[in-house]
Amino acid sequence: MQTARGSYHNLAGLVDSGRGEQAQPSGAATKSRLSLESNDGRATRLLVVSNHLPLRVKRGATGWEFEWDEDALVGQAKEGVPTDLEVLYVGSLPVDVALEEQDAVAGELKRLYNCCPVFLEKDLKDKFYKGCCKQQMWPLFHYVLPMSPESSGRFDQEMWQAYVKANKIFCEKVVEESSTDTDYVWIHDYHLLVLPSLLRKRFNRIRCGLFLHSPFPSSEIFRTFPKREEVLRSLLNADLIGFHTFDYARHFLSCCSRMLGLEHETSRGSITIDYYGQFVGCSPSLSGAIRVNPWSVESTADGIYAAIKLPREHRQLRHEKHWRYVSQHTVAYWATSYIADLQRVTKNHVAMKCYGLGLGLDTFRMVALDANFRRLEERAVASTYARWGGRHTDLLQVGGPPHGPAQVFACTVGQKPSRAPFYLNDPEEVLQLLARLVGVSLPLLPAASS
Repeated sequence: MQTARGSYHNLAGLVDSGRGEQAQPSGAATKSRLSLESNDGRATRLLVVSNHLPLRVKRGATGWEFEWDEDALVGQAKEGVPTDLEVLYVGSLPVDVALEEQDAVAGELKRLYNCCPVFLEKDLKDKFYKGCCKQQMWPLFHYVLPMSPESSGRFDQEMWQAYVKANKIFCEKVVEESSTDTDYVWIHDYHLLVLPSLLRKRFNRIRCGLFLHSPFPSSEIFRTFPKREEVLRSLLNADLIGFHTFDYARHFLSCCSRMLGLEHETSRGSITIDYYGQFVGCSPSLSGAIRVNPWSVESTADGIYAAIKLPREHRQLRHEKHWRYVSQHTVAYWATSYIADLQRVTKNHVAMKCYGLGLGLDTFRMVALDANFRRLEERAVASTYARWGGRHTDLLQVGGPPHGPAQVFACTVGQKPSRAPFYLNDPEEVLQLLARLVGVSLPLLPAASS
């Protein structure tokens, strides 16, 4: 990859010129040692999915002309990817390509740049990107509420439907390019927040990470979004979620706790949500920076004045500290660390048993259980129920629809929530629990005759 002249996206070059030293990610996360392989030893691929491909496009005299965009963040991230790992880029183009040209363009981009274009119809693209992304999602994540003068208006259901439809088209392209769940998928930013759920439905064990390149608002702000549960549950269907700062991760956890009733715990700088094993990664901020409220002219002016009034030696110390941090933590460093974390949290996926629960985006989640999990068959529950004489028809509907109470509940038997005092591993226990849920009382059964 060539670097544009005058671009400072890779500060390692400046550091090598004598202005500092470049750090390497800790442990086994260095590019030279990191290798992503499936359990049978085959090297896997990394699919980088973003709204736009890292390409520049223009219409020339003889057709479309493409060149690599050195300033695109997802393109720069390749510097931190192991050399033995094939990287494919999935995303849309900033131009509208005629239907009759799409196959030729897709073939050329795949051959020359390892890019897989997603083509959206103009009307859908406008409602998805200019509508939902820019008028609904961006204001939400940047604290611009509907009553704010900067807001573009209230929630628009049609725009949200376009957002979901566009995410489904991105999902189809990822599925087309990755016919196996051994590949790694790295999703970028708020344009594709429901993509993790869509992919998880298609590939239960897919190794999926998402990095949000924008703030994540506090729960007081996020709860104003009508589709908050759809977004939260989809994010939780990713294996790894990355945020810019710890505060943004804390806001996300607060939303999960207050809106979904989930718990989390913190250990050694990472945060794990009690939701079938998701891991949320956080990155540090510049601790010596003077923080201001960008929406307040007075606050910004006060911050600039405070910076001017700092003694020269204090300014120098802060500058040197920040320079060391930004010059060491380059895009390549970030990418290498993130991929290492994604590898770590998904290393046991092949051995997991997965059961999908729920149908819509607001309810769907994947329950991942280890290899020792034993599914309780519906017949065993029905047999025990029959020994009670089948008196309570509202308790259990055996032989009902494909996703009736018996089948869905049997899928979750044996799943022990964090700190739960027991497993449900016996048909009688299941029926006793169901009886309590519907408010009836069942007597203890005598031992079944052999």
